[in-house]
Amino acid sequence: MSACPEVTHAMIKDAVDVSDYCRTNFVAKLKRLGLLHECGKRDGQVLFSIHDGEKRRQTATEKRQSPQGAMWTIMRVLKTFSPLDIHLALGASHPEITQKVVTTYCQQLLRADYFRVIQKANKQRPARYQLIKDTGPLPPTVQRKAVIIDGNDGKVAHVEGAQL
Repeated sequence: MSACPEVTHAMIKDAVDVSDYCRTNFVAKLKRLGLLHECGKRDGQVLFSIHDGEKRRQTATEKRQSPQGAMWTIMRVLKTFSPLDIHLALGASHPEITQKVVTTYCQQLLRADYFRVIQKANKQRPARYQLIKDTGPLPPTVQRKAVIIDGNDGKVAHVEGAQL
């Protein structure tokens, strides 16, 4: 089922052994959550997809136009750079992106192994990096995750409803 871009109720029924009632409720819940979309009909059966093409395009555009998207685009073009290079390249078009924002994003991507340090920072100049993990046009997004840490048993649990 995961290899198919589109599925029908019959395909879901063949893939999982549950009652029609459970399957119908499950599909309805996925639709309410925005995880499953009706994408047409074939042979009188409703087709579903986990992908909403227009929404995916809109989300991708928004990500590329975000501050992280702007920085990522410059990094992909330059290949080797310092945070100062990125800041100067974006200065006129993105005044909201400060030197500190660029430096922080670079440090986070460095820790995630997207860069290699080719020249260490000193008092006269910032560090220079080489992009070694170009994964495509969408920027790697740094996120904070909502978790609960229980000091009693040392377990970490993701908060229900919080986005990863």
